Amino acid sequence: MKNRFHDWGDARIFLAVAEQGSTLAASRVLGLAQTTVARRVDALERALGLRLFARDTRGFRLTAEGAALRPAAEDLRKAAGALEELARSQRTKARAPVRFTSWDDAINAELSDVFVSFVADMPGVSFEFMTSKRNLDLTADEADVALRLCARAPDSALVGRQVGRTEWTYYASEAYAAARGLPACYDDDLDDHTVVMLEHIPSARRNVLFFDSPSALVMAILTGRGIGPVPTIQGDRESRLVRCFPPPEGSEMEIWLLAGAAAYRRPEVKAFMAFAAPRFKAHFAGGEPRP
Repeated sequence: MKNRFHDWGDARIFLAVAEQGSTLAASRVLGLAQTTVARRVDALERALGLRLFARDTRGFRLTAEGAALRPAAEDLRKAAGALEELARSQRTKARAPVRFTSWDDAINAELSDVFVSFVADMPGVSFEFMTSKRNLDLTADEADVALRLCARAPDSALVGRQVGRTEWTYYASEAYAAARGLPACYDDDLDDHTVVMLEHIPSARRNVLFFDSPSALVMAILTGRGIGPVPTIQGDRESRLVRCFPPPEGSEMEIWLLAGAAAYRRPEVKAFMAFAAPRFKAHFAGGEPRP
């Protein structure tokens, strides 16, 4: 028969009985039944082939053999505590930020509160906010979570929550509208106007100014440099913008909160998706569309 501690639990029970002087007192400290503690002490003595405690009416007292083993058991307790503390520290260090990407002006003050509230409830979680002129590839691990405007259904390989719907139409500043008027519809002659567009969207129109980000495009419209397409969830909430015409047919888009499959296996990413989706949905549902 091999003489050994079966596990750290054996040493923990041995020390509790030695320190408390009885299986009853030890059971209260350990949160175990007294019969369980007594049975584990008996099993440990059999496994080691030693009598660790002398039993009498006053309780349990260490024998010479038990006293000789006590320092080693205390060292084992310290080592177990140090191991748990080291593991806790490594879990905190190893938890990489959740990389979140969206169009560059999507996260306003209200949506920022969603991240602040989540981090307050999940200590140790952090976010890295990433912007790009293109959609970062979640399946290639370029980002973990994305808020996207989608003209068609997102990749089925992604984990997604639809959090809103929107359309796009053309907007102008009040100063531009007063100076040059507005087109009546999308099919109207936009060549009579200066149009601002994102640089990745091809256009055969004359008088087009291209910009490399949605925020730069909106700023160009606000400063009167031209008219341009903006999602209604953004344009209708900006009081300084004027709609040129109702959203044209086929301008519908869905708003999705998406995660890569590998990223979604991280507990903090899965928790964030569940936490953020209803809050984003409530945000994008707010406000009445303009006529």
